[in-house]
Amino acid sequence: LKIYGSQIVDEKYSPFNIVIDKNGIEKISDYAFTVYSTLLGDIMELDDKNAVVVETILGKSEKYSISFYKVNIETNSKAWTKNIESKNNEEANQVHVSRDKNILVLGKRYNDDLSQYSPILYKYTSGGELVWSKEVDVPKNFFNQYVCTDKKENI
Repeated sequence: LKIYGSQIVDEKYSPFNIVIDKNGIEKISDYAFTVYSTLLGDIMELDDKNAVVVETILGKSEKYSISFYKVNIETNSKAWTKNIESKNNEEANQVHVSRDKNILVLGKRYNDDLSQYSPILYKYTSGGELVWSKEVDVPKNFFNQYVCTDKKENI
């Protein structure tokens, strides 16, 4: 069992993971040094050896942005990392891997004063190439979101 999360190191949030064996004994714990605060959004298995991790990063521009990467679960090595470029504040919420192994990244795109947001959905191939992105119009009182696909891969 591998648990992913975030912890505070040197006054910023950094990725953290811990391995627990089948008897509940902690085997390994590790954190990654980061230049910018990084908050875990979600993680989902991509295949037997890899997972996709989505994070929110507070970078030098003081805007939140979404980053995600493919990681080997056993070695913790990253195959690739994608940083989603946006002029707005965007926060990572969820990653979903469809049956055809496409990657859906669900986030929140905030207005300038961070008082309201709309869902933003990105679709990538399993190799990390952007297929499309879509900001979703929702009512002003909208506050929760989740993404899934049906058997025909409709979202």
